[in-house]
Order: sequence, then C-alpha cells, then structure tokens
Amino acid sequence: MLVFMQSRYRHLRQVSQAGGSTKGALTCGFLKSYPVPLPPLEEQKLIAGQLISVNTKLNAEIARNYALNALFQTLLHHLMTGRVRVKDMAVSEFAEVP
Repeated sequence: MLVFMQSRYRHLRQVSQAGGSTKGALTCGFLKSYPVPLPPLEEQKLIAGQLISVNTKLNAEIARNYALNALFQTLLHHLMTGRVRVKDMAVSEFAEVP
C-alpha cells in the first residue's frame, strides 16, 4: 500500500492544493473513499507470512549481534586489564564465530 500511495503522490498533492472554497481538500473523508487496490486475501496472507519470517530472522540477527558485541566488550576488558593474555590463548580460540 505504501508504494501505491507513493505512486499517487502527485495526484494527492494536487488535491491538497486545490483552489476555491475548499482549499486543502485532502481530508480524512477523501482518503477514506480513495480507492486502494488490494491483492486477494490468500495472497495477503502469504505476503504477511513472508514478512513475519523476515522479521523473525532480523530479530534473531539483532540478538546475535548484541551477544557478539557483549562478548567482544567482555574479552576486550579482560585483555586490557591483564586478566587474560594473548600468549596464553590457544589458536582454536581465535576460530571464526559461525
């Protein structure tokens, strides 16, 4: 719907700047009656399902990023305070995080 409304920007802008006694005629009543094409309900459900999947994946990646940043800050603190020394770490500890 957002893309559709953006494609109608010029028309809606003209309506809002209409002259005469109803200056600024872009009202709630006008927008309520504005025809907006919608896909069939089944297609809407498929689209919603895909968006939910993408949102779930995004939230998981945000949580992963947060955890990795927290781990980095903790390790950095340990290194800077001398609690952990690089020479004491095994090479396998530097393996890339999956």
